[in-house]
Parts: sequence; C-alpha cells; structure tokens
Amino acid sequence: MGKRCFRVGAAVLALPLLKAPTAWAGYVVHDGVPGIVATGEGVLLDSAGRAWGIHNRTWSRVPERDAPMPVSQIKFWGPTFFITMQNEAWMWGYGSKGWGFYRAGPWPGGTVNVQEETRGGIKARLGDSGGELGEER
Repeated sequence: MGKRCFRVGAAVLALPLLKAPTAWAGYVVHDGVPGIVATGEGVLLDSAGRAWGIHNRTWSRVPERDAPMPVSQIKFWGPTFFITMQNEAWMWGYGSKGWGFYRAGPWPGGTVNVQEETRGGIKARLGDSGGELGEER
C-alpha cells in the first residue's frame, strides 16, 4: 500500500513538470446586466457573446473566440471550450470550416446511484484481506 501511495503522489507532483495541458472555464453570469459575464485564460466574454482580451492595458476584440450561440444558452465558458445549459460540450479546434468552436456532443454521464454503507459492512461483504480494507500491517 505504501508503494502505491508513493507512486500516485509522485505522479501527481510530476504533472506540472510535464506541462500537462489544462483548460479553465468560468461560470457564466446570467443577471441581465450588460458587460463581462465570463472569463477564462486571459479572454473575457461579454453579455452579447463577444470575446475580448486585454493586452498592454488596452482592450481588444478576439472575434475568433466569440460564442457561436446566445450567452443565455451557455453555462460554463472558456476560450478553448464551453458547456451549454443542456450539458453539451463545444471545443475550439480546426474543422471543416477552419478554426472555431465545434460541437463535441452531450455529456455521457448521468445520475449516480449512491448507497450508504459502513466500513464494517464493506469488510463483511468483500472480506478483510488484512491490508486493503483494514489497517496497514
């Protein structure tokens, strides 16, 4: 068990060193007030669906990252992807019409059935091998 924990911990700590790709999306504010409603990775989205950037203290448009649908239909937005209110993902990439947002499809998940169970109940059901479910020996 100790070796496994060490390997998992080492892998997690190594991720930044490997420069693993990351993306960030922010919740879209739907308050009806004009202005910036979402931010992500240095690009901002306004209530009209237009993307903006700030470079050298100057605002500039980033039209290639504009939302391809009304902002009211977007739940989370980032300049490389966004999620609609219907949980459909749209990804930024190169496709049949050049660079832009392309539909990646609906979220494949669903509800997860959860059953509360005590540790003793799990041990009784699965058995206690003396290390996996019990204390390390």
